[in-house]
Amino acid sequence: KPASLTFTYSSDGKNSVFQPLSKATCRAGSYPNPASISVNGQTFAVNDGSVFTVTGISSSTIEFDFGNGESCTVHTSCSVPIVDGDQIGPFIVTGADGDQECGLSYCCDKICVSCPAPSSSPSSSPSASPSTSPSASPSASPSASPS
Repeated sequence: KPASLTFTYSSDGKNSVFQPLSKATCRAGSYPNPASISVNGQTFAVNDGSVFTVTGISSSTIEFDFGNGESCTVHTSCSVPIVDGDQIGPFIVTGADGDQECGLSYCCDKICVSCPAPSSSPSSSPSASPSTSPSASPSASPSASPS
């Protein structure tokens, strides 16, 4: 699990693409703005766009307490990925720190799989035609312009 996680706060919560309800209870909905959030023995005063880092993560789940009787959890163990750009309730993942971090995702067992950030509107067609004669190494200048 990561030693720390950095989030950007958004009062317009979304469901995570990677963390199901069985793993994370932070879901789509309206969250307080501004808010005082307590998590892992730390308190953060946040509003939309605030960036904060939760440090000293030692359990497989961290609980965010909003101080108004509401709370929610995010899963931090290796059973589901923590992906940069994924929004888990009001928390947009913007970074992870740990000895197994790589690329855009937090990887477990030192096996790094490229996990793209979620896209709200994926392309329905390719952006360029595939090459009929691929080279052995990539060129510095692409031969086609993506649409």
